Amino acid sequence: MSGRPTPPVPPVRATAALASTPTIAATPPVAPGLADHGIFSMLRAGLDEPTQRRELIPSALLLFAAWLGFLAWIGPFVQSPVAAAVLAAVPRPVLLWGVPALLLGVAVGARAAGRRGLAVLAVMLAAYHAGNGLIGIGYAAAAPLTDTLGDTPWLRFIVRRAIYAAAVCLPMAAIAIVLLRRGEVRLGLGDWRARTRMSRKDAPITWRRALLGVGLFGALPVALLMQAAVRFEPVVTGAIVGIALPVLLMSLVNATAEELIFRGFALPAAVRAAGAPRGLWLIGIWFGLHHLGLSVALLASLPGVVLLGIGSVYFGKSVLETRGLAWAIAAHMLFDIAIFSAFYGEF
Repeated sequence: MSGRPTPPVPPVRATAALASTPTIAATPPVAPGLADHGIFSMLRAGLDEPTQRRELIPSALLLFAAWLGFLAWIGPFVQSPVAAAVLAAVPRPVLLWGVPALLLGVAVGARAAGRRGLAVLAVMLAAYHAGNGLIGIGYAAAAPLTDTLGDTPWLRFIVRRAIYAAAVCLPMAAIAIVLLRRGEVRLGLGDWRARTRMSRKDAPITWRRALLGVGLFGALPVALLMQAAVRFEPVVTGAIVGIALPVLLMSLVNATAEELIFRGFALPAAVRAAGAPRGLWLIGIWFGLHHLGLSVALLASLPGVVLLGIGSVYFGKSVLETRGLAWAIAAHMLFDIAIFSAFYGEF
């Protein structure tokens, strides 16, 4: 030690150095106070910026356009009255080409206007649209394999869902790497010890304990309703024992695929555009709309779709608060197990 005082770093220079190095920008924190609110009270808690609140309607319209593009891709292959009605009103080629043109046009305009969050969401949705187009290519390439799996429909289901996940996630992941900040995409296990509230009036609980509640008061009633719809046949005949492992694997792959797409990549872009509370609700509603678009019986499935959309807001909330995707996948799996174990023969 020479005894000379070390000259301090000028604060202006230090700030300028950080500002000029975007790769070390701090990870945006979860909206302060989000864990202290339920999914309804958080909308009134002022947890986002005024500029983000103004992006609610534009973000919703972009998500709606992307949903129309999804219906255009799947319409010819599903018996869905929603998809049929949309394609009867708008020619399929118009949606297949018009939706990405609209999304990319909005992205360019939003970026020029300094509305970066909206631009990121528009580009992410354009990547989602492109990924849906890649699904057909993947299915065609895998046809020699899947055609040999006729005697094991559960394995064919898993292969096709894996193709679906890869096709859609790859372009979305590329956009996330380029446009989202480090830490905004949370794909790890996360910390299930993080505390949350199911509603503003409830006492805080850990997400680990919340999963138990989801199983007992969410997935279990759904399982009983599904089994009642088939007169508990898998249980009475004992078939449920033989299909337990296939159902578990189907649920794992399906839940992982959908959570990667909706909460892994789409959610961070929506949160960037519209803020955490509104971004969570936008993706929850968008997720429900996708299942509505796949429904064969519109009115019969509507109540379940509404509950699914609302419930999936909690999936997204878990991703932000635990900083990982695993809890959402586990909760999603519980509901898939409830459904697949009753209607295993239809997959």
